[in-house]
Amino acid sequence: MKRTFTYSKRFAVMAALLLTSALSVLAGSEDYYAYNTEVKAYPTGKGFVYVNTEDPGSIIDLTEVKDDAWKESITFEETSTMGSFYCAAKPAEGYVFAGFIRDDYDVETETKTESDFLVSTENPANLERLNGITKKADNGESASKEEVEALMPMDPQNYFRAVFTKVAVNVAEDNDHLGTATISKLVNDTGDELTLTATPADEKCSFDYWEVNGNGEKYSVDPELHITATTPEIYTAHFKHTSDVTLDFGEGKLIPFICNDADCYLPEGVETYTISADSTQASTYGDANTYFTKPIVNDARYYWAGYMDLLYAKGKKTIKAWQTENYSTPSEYSTMQWSGKEGINVDTITVDVPTTYYTLDAENMCFNRVTGLLDPETPYLQLPTSTFDKSNTTAPDVIVIDVNAVIVDGIKDVKASKGTTAKRIYDLQGRRRNNVDQKGVYVFDGKKVYLRK
Repeated sequence: MKRTFTYSKRFAVMAALLLTSALSVLAGSEDYYAYNTEVKAYPTGKGFVYVNTEDPGSIIDLTEVKDDAWKESITFEETSTMGSFYCAAKPAEGYVFAGFIRDDYDVETETKTESDFLVSTENPANLERLNGITKKADNGESASKEEVEALMPMDPQNYFRAVFTKVAVNVAEDNDHLGTATISKLVNDTGDELTLTATPADEKCSFDYWEVNGNGEKYSVDPELHITATTPEIYTAHFKHTSDVTLDFGEGKLIPFICNDADCYLPEGVETYTISADSTQASTYGDANTYFTKPIVNDARYYWAGYMDLLYAKGKKTIKAWQTENYSTPSEYSTMQWSGKEGINVDTITVDVPTTYYTLDAENMCFNRVTGLLDPETPYLQLPTSTFDKSNTTAPDVIVIDVNAVIVDGIKDVKASKGTTAKRIYDLQGRRRNNVDQKGVYVFDGKKVYLRK
């Protein structure tokens, strides 16, 4: 027989314990909570749900879920230090998954109220539970797992529904901050008259287009659609921001980029190269004797406003804003800077240590040393001179970015021959050369090559 708790008493205790839990985390300890959770498909008969009840906090791989593991309803108990769990949904034939709802539960009155708000449209989704019960040990320390398990069995106090419908709406990946998509009837079926509405988040955002069933094509540019539900369809709203920009990388090249007035999201296929330097370590740029540098390749897909980096890709890529807040302060954590709309005189910049400045030569994959006034909207690199020489007195004229280093058998492989002049030739000390007459490593048109005599 299940034990029923009086939540009106436990709720006041739990609120205090939640604060205690937060403080205990800071102190390095953990509080365990007992959860009883119900997840069901809604409406009945339109789909199925799955939870790994043996380990609810584990990420779900849909390809590994067996057919008999899908249920119309799942109720499970768990003792955990985390309030979240993973859940997956599978629509029945003729329907689509719209998202997960977390119904409201009042622990004081022990009453449940159905909600119509989708807390997630992801599938699988990481769902957060709001109600848990714990018990403090007699000595006032955090409750152990065994002490909390003793509170079970218990009645459900967290209720979720996976919603299945004929037509659903959602917002494109990483567009959540740019707008919302709503439908006049969340749970609908064949014959229902529906209104689909896409609403930008603010004046810097605008609706772009609707996409249907993820086919990659523009279905409509009208932010409000009036349709009749006939077949299972998911309408995805795409938004754009005034800071969105499309860059053409051609066959592959470096482009300096700064997020000006909004945080931004980088699409797949774009590599980011962070330029950073420690003024006390010449080895920051690899071999300090050659001045060749290979920037750090980042996996970051998000960039804060004011942050600047080098991007490398092929073809056209759209950099999209993903936050609408306006940040105008340039990042102080990057050595890559922007001269701004008025340009800047690098000779007049106030610095704490001797500093050398460079501008990017993207075509030849290198930085060239500069002084004086830079044109408006020019990316430049500022490096403590000690990056190269701890005496703060020596810095190279050219820094070659070693991104596409190759070894060739003879100079002919780069369309030059002994004694000829290439478009741009540098030695490993960054010095410009008119020709090459000795074996060794050189830089021809931005690529590091080895000449075998």
